[in-house]
Parts: sequence; structure tokens; C-alpha cells
Amino acid sequence: YGFWPADVWQDIERHEVRKGMNEYQAAFAIGMGIPAPGGGSRKTVRYPNGGNPLVITYQSGKVVDIRPAS
Repeated sequence: YGFWPADVWQDIERHEVRKGMNEYQAAFAIGMGIPAPGGGSRKTVRYPNGGNPLVITYQSGKVVDIRPAS
């Protein structure tokens, strides 16, 4: 994973996800998530995130939306 840019590693160290990250990078930052049923190029994943749950939407493998889980 040495090919990931320094700013991605900084986000991972801060346990933060940002738009444009891929699913592996998000998992490194906040842990594993639970994908919603379905398929295609759009994917929604729920992350427990240490008690601060998030719902992240991926489009073509990249984060396009991050919001608190309700």
C-alpha cells in the first residue's frame, strides 16, 4: 500500500474517510463495514466506526457520500 499518497495515509491515521477514497482505504481508516444488499456500480456500506456509525456510498469504487447513520 506504499503507492497510496501521503494525504491518504494522514486521513487513515486520523481515522477519517473523505470523498474519493476507495473501500480499502476507508476500511483502513474506520474498520470493516456491512454492505447493503444490491449490486451494480453504486454500493452503500454501514460502518460501526467505534460507536459513531457512518453510512458511506461508493460509486465505481470511490466514496461519493459520507453521512452519520441513523
